[in-house]
Amino acid sequence: VLMAELAVRDACDALASMVSYPDDGYAGRVATGLTAMTRVCPPGADRLSPYTDWVAHASTAEMQELYAQTFDFDPACTLDVGWHVYGEHYDRGEFLVRLRRAMRESGVIESTELPDHLSHMLALLGRVDPGQARAYVSDALLPALSKVRTALDGKNNPFDPLLDAIQIVLGEVAGSMSEGGATT
Repeated sequence: VLMAELAVRDACDALASMVSYPDDGYAGRVATGLTAMTRVCPPGADRLSPYTDWVAHASTAEMQELYAQTFDFDPACTLDVGWHVYGEHYDRGEFLVRLRRAMRESGVIESTELPDHLSHMLALLGRVDPGQARAYVSDALLPALSKVRTALDGKNNPFDPLLDAIQIVLGEVAGSMSEGGATT
């Protein structure tokens, strides 16, 4: 079942909030995100179950520590999408400038993360035209996510189900965008 345009935004916003650095309100955002995912992308919500169970039982400090160990200290697992696509090449700078402009035009608020952080790119997906969303998914998001997942393979990381859910939603976004429109 392909997702409608509003459902794409809801699913991407839910996942963007979940892939952001955990703070004191994180467990609530995950619960809200799961509710949205259950409504708009049941296969993605099903994959989130082990993640939401972990979040419900982990302290904020535990979640922050694992988040930093997983995504901040290991360059192979960084959530900076452009780094996976361009490395340290000059093209990444151009990519960041284009993303910052697209975020500003789409009303996506930039956090302390760079514009190519997965949380920003997910939020942007539901707010740009279908052709641009399709390009972000195929040219940047799916290749970067594949590299992160390969780097985490076999590590039994609690963030794995979240990355699975993101991959499912990106697949649905790519499918709905490639069909020339969104259907339910």
